[in-house]
Amino acid sequence: MEAFKFFRGAANHLARGERLFARGKDNPEYYFYSALELRFGIESRYREYLENQKHVKEKKKQGWQIAVLGREVEQAFAGCKQEVNLKIVAGGFPVMLCKYTPVTPELKEVGERLGNYLHAPRDSDLRGLEQWSDFEQLLERGLALLRYACSGNLLGVPLRQRGAKQMNVYMSVHDDQRAVINEILERKIEMVIEVSYAEPPQL
Repeated sequence: MEAFKFFRGAANHLARGERLFARGKDNPEYYFYSALELRFGIESRYREYLENQKHVKEKKKQGWQIAVLGREVEQAFAGCKQEVNLKIVAGGFPVMLCKYTPVTPELKEVGERLGNYLHAPRDSDLRGLEQWSDFEQLLERGLALLRYACSGNLLGVPLRQRGAKQMNVYMSVHDDQRAVINEILERKIEMVIEVSYAEPPQL
């Protein structure tokens, strides 16, 4: 395998994790590889949230422990654990809808629990069908929650420093969306950003 063909990022880890989980239905050893990709995906999503935040020190962006990354993200976004919806209005018309979908506390907990399965099993581990069923359900739940966390295109909670007029917004956009924003800026059309908050959906 050529190194450049291994695609990084939370969405890619999610896609591989889902494929491996499907194969685990017939061959349970694939569940362990799915668990690893799920664990990587949670870590990657946390890092994607942190990497563009200029007020976060570089050292804090390099962590790998789920619990530590979770705390750093929470501190970076002033404790916000909610979904954030952002509507960009230009010339009186909505031109783009954006969304921040967090790594929920439940997904963070799943990531921490996965560590129990990513070490060499002890004699008492995964001996009965009930234990395998618990593992399968944990993976299925975690993949669903990571799918939600990866569904938003805002790479963090929109922030505005106290007393500042500008709001810092980081997002992943398609080429056509980038073209629309550039056109608005070039024409100097007034933009209004409407922000609303909601609890993450019950999946």
